[in-house]
Amino acid sequence: MKVLFVTLPGIHDFATYNSMPWDINRLPPIGVISLMSYLHSKGHGVQLIDCSEKIYTSRSNNYIQHIFDAIDSFHPDVIGINMLSQGFKYAKAVAREVKNRYPDLFIIAGGVHPSVEPELTLLQISELDAVCVGPGEEPMLELLDGTLPSQIPGIMAWGYEHRFVKREPVMDIDRYPFPNYSLVNHKYYSAWSAGGSQFGWLSRNLYAMTSRSCSNVCKFCACEWSKPLRMHSPEYVVEMVRYLSSFDIDSLAFFDDSIANDNQRIHEICALLIKNRLGRLRWTAAIRAPQAKSDLLRHMKEAGCYYLSVGCESGSDRILKLLAKGSSVELNRKALRAIHEAGLAASASFMIGVPTETEEEVIETLRFMNEMNFLHVKGIGCFRPLPGSPFYSDFVQRGVIDRNRIDWENLGNFSTISDNNMSNISDKRLRDLFAIGYEISKYVIAAHPDVIKKCPKEIVDTLQREGRLRVFSTENNRPVAMDSPS
Repeated sequence: MKVLFVTLPGIHDFATYNSMPWDINRLPPIGVISLMSYLHSKGHGVQLIDCSEKIYTSRSNNYIQHIFDAIDSFHPDVIGINMLSQGFKYAKAVAREVKNRYPDLFIIAGGVHPSVEPELTLLQISELDAVCVGPGEEPMLELLDGTLPSQIPGIMAWGYEHRFVKREPVMDIDRYPFPNYSLVNHKYYSAWSAGGSQFGWLSRNLYAMTSRSCSNVCKFCACEWSKPLRMHSPEYVVEMVRYLSSFDIDSLAFFDDSIANDNQRIHEICALLIKNRLGRLRWTAAIRAPQAKSDLLRHMKEAGCYYLSVGCESGSDRILKLLAKGSSVELNRKALRAIHEAGLAASASFMIGVPTETEEEVIETLRFMNEMNFLHVKGIGCFRPLPGSPFYSDFVQRGVIDRNRIDWENLGNFSTISDNNMSNISDKRLRDLFAIGYEISKYVIAAHPDVIKKCPKEIVDTLQREGRLRVFSTENNRPVAMDSPS
């Protein structure tokens, strides 16, 4: 059978074709690509319509037409919509338009939002025939192999909600193939980018994951639906890196919640990358502050890592405890400095507007951001009770949030003040503080000297002229920024 996957546009995608090619976000839908790779390996036909890509490459905001064109040429049996909460209205539009024009096509939605709120998703988007709850590989394979949707564990079919059976996730994820970028427009994702999906680095890269889910339970995080933590073996990871290195890229971005959930495993991965001389392909990752040990950081650098991000969230110990971060302000400070001392570039993300947070606690966060002046990126967002997070579940249970009246798009947009401001700060003052944090968080584009030599001169000249490019090297094993790529 054939399945056409659709990844939805974001609110910022509708003006991208007015941007320079290297300024757009080229984030590949790694979860969907992994699912496609598995179904393809089992003999089924797969195709992807990435609406963000289509809007940019066609220079048109009419993403629905691209879906119609793909249906008419590919003739799929199933439409699979990948859905985050902030994409709810686009998912509803796609399902409505496709069902109106192709009433016999089976439409199923998967991803975070349907996994967290399956019944509500079916109720609010009546054109859907089913939703996939949790990992999609096995349920989708059974669906394409001909099993009735109502009889598949992990799929909630319209009209059969009462018969839904939860499916336990596969623990041995080494059984799944590498993300097959040949199935999608990989040249679009790996084109030169000076920000966006490259986290502020001038590079050509692709994405991969060495694990699924996370070992921690931060109260604001929506990854609870994806638990338990499952990890690829070190041998699998190294062979995946070898495969991905065959594409025309300079680096890999590992998209795990944290790459160091198992200390021994990440040391083994680093050792194998070095042994197989794959550390020449640089890579980036995220790590939790308690995991940032000096010996591990040095090993990661030797294995090709050049950049690590840490979710610090707050400059207040009370807020960190409330968020269940398992960290402290001092531990965050030490972790960031340890990353810097190990010769790696570091970034940190922060959030304000946390429930019960005071103005003074937000100011503590802004001070901490200012203090960490060696960071390449200081990202800031405004708190949201994301569906799937412990905060969300608690607020729904206590009636603080009415699930039937939520503006899902606002709930998923961290770049604005939430409609549900639960801090002890007025909306106006919170906006003012957020604006200050946004100014602190601004950054220039970073690049390595050898990357500059490969990059088209047009990009380098433009970024230099705009004052947005700094070239990073090392001095005494610490990252330093040079003013120009001389």
